[in-house]
Amino acid sequence: MMDNKYKLTVAVISYNPVWEKLRNTLKSIVWQKDVDFEIVVADDGSENDCFDKVEQFFKEKEITNYKLVKNPVNHGIVKNVLSAVNVAEGKYIKLISPGDFLYDEDTLKDFAEFADKNPAAFYFGNMFYYSVSEDGSVNIHTDKKNPHDLRPWKNQDMKKIRKNYLVNRDYICGAASMYNTQKLSAYLTEISSFVTFAEDCSMIYMIANKENAYYTNARGRVWYEYGSGISTQKSDAWNERIGKDNKNLFLHLLEKNGHPGDFIQKNDNLLFTQGQ
Repeated sequence: MMDNKYKLTVAVISYNPVWEKLRNTLKSIVWQKDVDFEIVVADDGSENDCFDKVEQFFKEKEITNYKLVKNPVNHGIVKNVLSAVNVAEGKYIKLISPGDFLYDEDTLKDFAEFADKNPAAFYFGNMFYYSVSEDGSVNIHTDKKNPHDLRPWKNQDMKKIRKNYLVNRDYICGAASMYNTQKLSAYLTEISSFVTFAEDCSMIYMIANKENAYYTNARGRVWYEYGSGISTQKSDAWNERIGKDNKNLFLHLLEKNGHPGDFIQKNDNLLFTQGQ
């Protein structure tokens, strides 16, 4: 991670991207206003990274504050995210994937202004789920919640938040979040040897360590393509991989804190078990 040259870094995390989706995601980024930011596109060993088209797109939009990070080998999402974090020069970092879009032209400005007033490890806001049918029609999924229980976040009830995270596993989708870059770098570096795909494990770890985190009760933060990401595509193979990552993180937390009872006691006597 470099020094803070910008207020914010937007990191597009990519693997074998569909150009039309990647282009539309980039469009939602370059139209942001009234905030100093850079763009990092990090590719995880794709056969076709679309970097030639990305560079042409930035040239046409007269964008110069960008970096392209090419990982020669596919290592998984966590290390790909870390490769973007390592070159990021923003105080805060917003991760996004091709097919997801920043909500409006003030998204980054609002996020950064809120973060400056409320120091924390990460922040998240309202997220809207959409999908595209085979006939090209767009469906809005109003039944999807992120997380299911927002009440403790609105009240900043950290004890209840920890219970929801560590016991009920009422997680936040990383697409709706923005991180303090230094914090994300530290946590991802620590877990990158045993967590491969679930970069959101960094938020679980932050919550377990009692880091500050905030819900920004404002306009939408992101349009999220439901069904295309690894957490929503209903694949048994991906569910197994994400489950393994979560298990490895939980084992790491227990190991760091000695006897399981010691960890539970440090976390407000929450019952820290899986499968509940």
